[in-house]
Amino acid sequence: ADRSRNCCNNGDRLPGVWFHHMTTRLHVRSGDATNGNAGCDPQGELPLNEESKVVVRLEGGKMVVKVGGEVVCETTGNTYSKPFEPTDLLAVFAADPWYTASDATLGSLIYTPL
Repeated sequence: ADRSRNCCNNGDRLPGVWFHHMTTRLHVRSGDATNGNAGCDPQGELPLNEESKVVVRLEGGKMVVKVGGEVVCETTGNTYSKPFEPTDLLAVFAADPWYTASDATLGSLIYTPL
């Protein structure tokens, strides 16, 4: 993967997680076999001034987003049956050079390859 790109080639987002503008509603992306900007947009917002455990997994050919252990969004179909497998180093951004950073605290980040 080219670590200098924002979107939308396979492998550019593994995953990418943002907030929708001026909200605490998540915007989660990880390109699939057909769309480099595929993902999930949970409907609810994260509570302000509270810690939220967010988990993004590719399982059973789908992207699943959980908040506090509850599934809040999942993709349909089997488009993640062969997820991108990096062969090089990955860039990890707590904020990135393409979007304005949110006023949020990141407690811990764990990336586990499948």
